[in-house]
Amino acid sequence: MQPARKDAPPKLATVPRKVLFVEGSAGGVVGGSLTGILELLPYLDRRRYEPALVLSEQKPGLDLPTRGSTSWRPAPTPAP
Repeated sequence: MQPARKDAPPKLATVPRKVLFVEGSAGGVVGGSLTGILELLPYLDRRRYEPALVLSEQKPGLDLPTRGSTSWRPAPTPAP
């Protein structure tokens, strides 16, 4: 058996890598950072990556993609 070529593409991982996207904007605004994440999520190869999205607050009118990804937001912090 010959050794692998040095310029050969790397083998795909057998288990998808977990990737956490954290979006921390405040004020209920859907801005550029969140828009970019939402545009990227559908194109990630699910054989290689298992994405999850954390929002710092609920975004009004935002319909999050749920197929193949996880979305979660923390519970509101109680007032002192």
